[in-house]
Amino acid sequence: MNEAQVSLALDSLWVMLGAILVIGMQVGFALLEAGSTRMKNAGHVAGKQILSFAIASLAFWAAGFAITFGKGNGFIGTEGWFLKEGKETFSSLS
Repeated sequence: MNEAQVSLALDSLWVMLGAILVIGMQVGFALLEAGSTRMKNAGHVAGKQILSFAIASLAFWAAGFAITFGKGNGFIGTEGWFLKEGKETFSSLS
């Protein structure tokens, strides 16, 4: 394995680990809020958490991936918003 492959593997691992932690946090928040409200409102709380996760996922798709993996100045990506750019922008992930 060369350095580029190791870097790609670590980047992918980091994104997956972060996603798992965020999903776990959403479940924890749902349980906390459901336990803090009356039983009749538990469905509303679950729906609110699903909507919150959906909005966060769309925000990551719109901007987060480009900031993390887009071409830029080495600190923050400046290209690839809404994944509109081609393979050239995210060539390290192919």
